[in-house]
Amino acid sequence: MPPESRHLHFRIAIPNDALRMVEIYNSAINAQNATMDDAPKPPDYFVNLIAGLQDREHYFVVTDRGEVLGWSAIKLWSAKAGYRFTAETSIYLDSTATRKGIGHFLQKKTIHTCRHLGFHHLIARIWRSNEGSIRFHEKFGYRIIGIQEQVGFMNGEWQDVAILQCILAND
Repeated sequence: MPPESRHLHFRIAIPNDALRMVEIYNSAINAQNATMDDAPKPPDYFVNLIAGLQDREHYFVVTDRGEVLGWSAIKLWSAKAGYRFTAETSIYLDSTATRKGIGHFLQKKTIHTCRHLGFHHLIARIWRSNEGSIRFHEKFGYRIIGIQEQVGFMNGEWQDVAILQCILAND
């Protein structure tokens, strides 16, 4: 779809979005290159996650004419008081929505919301072999600060995970 014909909208996810969110996530699980989950999630998976969010945690969706094309998450890094300004972010897109600016839109809005919520330090954990996702995050100020070697076991072999951080400027 040409950019001029898109009507992208960013909003907090609601339980009615859960089925589409789980479809997108299950596609990532099946690809076995972006998550350490190894079995598809049931339709109510995100309904339960949305219901269990803590203060300042959110799931968001990006839609075009009401169709959910992707989702993102802002989760507290830790419940410990000293980490109250640190969040972990995640982003997942439908495979048909990649390379169209939709992920850029979703990531930009997610980071803006992190600032609004008072976060200063963002963390993303990405499979080391998922170079496209790492490069995507780097465009938004994330940088690799370490590699957890052989931290996950998927596809019959040990997987390394890159730890990326983004320090949000004090505005």
